[in-house]
Amino acid sequence: MNNNAPSAKKALRKLLLLFLNFVILYGLLRVIITLGERLQMPVIYYIGSSVYMIALAVLVILFFYWNGGTFDTKLPLPEDLPEEWSLSEKRDYLEKRKAGIAKARSLLYILLPLLVTIGISYIELWFFV
Repeated sequence: MNNNAPSAKKALRKLLLLFLNFVILYGLLRVIITLGERLQMPVIYYIGSSVYMIALAVLVILFFYWNGGTFDTKLPLPEDLPEEWSLSEKRDYLEKRKAGIAKARSLLYILLPLLVTIGISYIELWFFV
C-alpha cells in the first residue's frame, strides 16, 4: 500500500493543477463576457473568445509538433528508424523526441482546461442564452 501512496499524491496534485488552471481560464472568460455585457459592447466578447480560440489552436499545434508530428506518446524503437541513420543520429533523435514528449505532456495542463473552458462556454451559449 505504501508504494501507491506517492503515485496517488502525484495524481491528486495533477488533478488539482488541472482544476486550478480550469478555474483561472474559465473565470477570466467569464470576466470578459460580463465586461462585454455590462458595457454593452459585444466586440469585447468576440475579441476575448477569439483570443481563446487562437490560443487553443496554437497549443494544439505545439502539442502536435513537440510530440513528433503524432498524437502517440510512445517512442519508436531504434530498429524502426531509417537504416541509413547512424547510431548517434538515432540516439539524438530519440533523446530529442523524449524531451518533446515531456514538453507536450506539460502543455496538457493548459491545453485540456482551455479546451473544457471553451466547450462549456459554447454549451452555455447554445443552451442557456
